[in-house]
Amino acid sequence: MTINALALDDARAPALARTAQAVARAVPGLRGFVGIDLVWHPQRGPVVIEVNPRLTCAFVGLSAALGRPLAAEILALHEEPVDA
Repeated sequence: MTINALALDDARAPALARTAQAVARAVPGLRGFVGIDLVWHPQRGPVVIEVNPRLTCAFVGLSAALGRPLAAEILALHEEPVDA
C-alpha cells in the first residue's frame, strides 16, 4: 500500500506523527524537507524503511496545498552561520 496523502483525521495520523518525530530525533542535524518511506504493519503500525533527506514528489503538491513557498522556507533554514 502506498499513501502519499493522509487526512489529518485519519486514525493512523497520530502514529505517523510520532514516527516522524522519532526519525527527527534519531538523525542529528536533519532539517528541511525529508521523505520517510515506511510500511504499515497490522500489529506494530508504521515501520520505517528508509529516510531520504531530499525533496520528494510530494513537495510540489504540498506547496500548492499550503499556498506558500516551501522552497523559500527550506532555504531560510540553511542560512544559519556554519561553525568553522
